[in-house]
Amino acid sequence: HGTALIAVLGGVVCAVWRRIAGIRSVVDVSTPLASQEHHHLSTPSRVWAMAEVSGSSASSGMSGPGQDAAGPETTEPWNALRWLPELDLDAEESTPEEGEKVMPCFLIESMAYLPDSKRMLNIIEKRYRQMYSDILFNGSRQFVVAFLPPDGVFKGKYMAEVGVIFYLEELEDLSEQTNDRVKWRCVHTVTGRVRIKRVLNPHVLKKRPTYLKVVVEDLEELDADKECLEAEEAITKAFNDIVKLQQVVNEVTRFEVDMSVANMNNMGGRGPMGMWRTARLWQSLLMSRLGSNQKSRDAATYQMLNDWMEKRAQGLTDFVEDPNIDWENIKPGQQVAIDWKTLPLDLRRDILQMHKMYEERSASDMACLGTGFQQMVQEESHCERVAILRDMLERERERLEAKQAFQLFPGQ
Repeated sequence: HGTALIAVLGGVVCAVWRRIAGIRSVVDVSTPLASQEHHHLSTPSRVWAMAEVSGSSASSGMSGPGQDAAGPETTEPWNALRWLPELDLDAEESTPEEGEKVMPCFLIESMAYLPDSKRMLNIIEKRYRQMYSDILFNGSRQFVVAFLPPDGVFKGKYMAEVGVIFYLEELEDLSEQTNDRVKWRCVHTVTGRVRIKRVLNPHVLKKRPTYLKVVVEDLEELDADKECLEAEEAITKAFNDIVKLQQVVNEVTRFEVDMSVANMNNMGGRGPMGMWRTARLWQSLLMSRLGSNQKSRDAATYQMLNDWMEKRAQGLTDFVEDPNIDWENIKPGQQVAIDWKTLPLDLRRDILQMHKMYEERSASDMACLGTGFQQMVQEESHCERVAILRDMLERERERLEAKQAFQLFPGQ
């Protein structure tokens, strides 16, 4: 089922559906590099709240928002990634062999983290509260972050073979501020990559009483002495072209004008200011662009439902889940849930078609965030990582060049 929400703002009833596909509540606390001012929308997101839609939409022949009528997601893009063997969730906990390195494991769905970045996590779940207490007590302050495919892919029994190491830098207790909903806000440095050899306690994934423990080994470079200068220079050129084209075509989400080759030479190189930094810049922009697209979609849904409500002569009592709402005393900002299947069929169809359009617009960016960056993380060859990033950037340059060409011939 989808999720629906209605907020009453100063007597005006507003509605909007909201879903974040594949991106969880993870905040990048590194210096913002993609311009934020160009994609800000003044939609009233601060008063939105989520509520489950009651009933099934199957009887009407239409899926609710966020529901894919075509079935589970295709596994084809995910087959390019390296996965551990299918996890046996009924297996007993095993013990590591002598000399093996064991680390706690934090699971993140559909989001690859890149080396040398700063990341912030809000710690909510009981199992991860325990994990942080343990790494603080033993002084290690580090754990593995493992990449998971989204729901519907591989039936939830797989995790990526290669993960990254988070080192805890700062921890802020938010228990009092959030009524213990969030325990800690933690800032980490991504210090490196490891290969996960096996999971010691996969059975904890069933009921999540505690966190995973995995056996890991360092990931070694296979081409430390090999050069790929031409491909590295191609990354620098492609990035510089993208920055210029974004200004020309007036991209809503774009890099700042002064981000040029003059400030960042050898953007495909091996050092800390080379290929990995460029990848982080590109990841930051894609996430900002997805956020902008989502805001636009939410605003469009908000407007469609608002227009429909304003045309109605009677109230909303036939559409809300709770028939006992006191409409005379309802407060501005109060949220009430609406039953998706009670909305007119043509309105639901229009909303779903609009959502599909926005999803298609975001498909390429989601592919990069979902699989492209994890391919870079798992790759043991610098030159192969450069090739993956070069392909991402050159595809974007081609898109912007096509957009520029269309703008030269308006109306045709």
